[in-house]
Amino acid sequence: MCAGQNNYIQLKLNWCGMISVGTFVLTLLLSGCGESQPTGGKNMSVKQEPIPEMCIGTFSGQTSSYSMRDKDGNAIRINGNTIDVPAIDNTIVVDKDAITIKQESDGKVLEGKGKARLVHVNPQETLIESEVFFEPNSHPTYQIRYDSNSRSITLIQLSGGTPPTPLCRENS
Repeated sequence: MCAGQNNYIQLKLNWCGMISVGTFVLTLLLSGCGESQPTGGKNMSVKQEPIPEMCIGTFSGQTSSYSMRDKDGNAIRINGNTIDVPAIDNTIVVDKDAITIKQESDGKVLEGKGKARLVHVNPQETLIESEVFFEPNSHPTYQIRYDSNSRSITLIQLSGGTPPTPLCRENS
């Protein structure tokens, strides 16, 4: 083998190595553009925007009684009868990175917690979202919407047909 061929093979191997490294780096960069995924206890996400002060605090409100609905908005029926959910008293605590929801209805109390995530802030509204974990296996996703024009706060459950719940700030 000539010296020139050896340099050609080494250059070709280096070029292939650079392509492999470049592809690996590009894959890492692209995978970091979505929501963070837990990786063995290490959080590799981009720094989360802080929850605005006007959304931090303790809030309460009552969800009116309602009939359960399917994903298409139709009332769920069993043996021809709708499933009615009684009114629910909600207490929501929002801090800089977590949401706690306490729900009381018919003498039963449920309490769940989740990580608060700022979805967006614009002149009209601020939207915070959290998957709230209740025991044993329930983990609905909630949004807390702050309307800048009316200065109102609403709790919205994204599944289950629960109607939006107006919230009032409790005195601290």
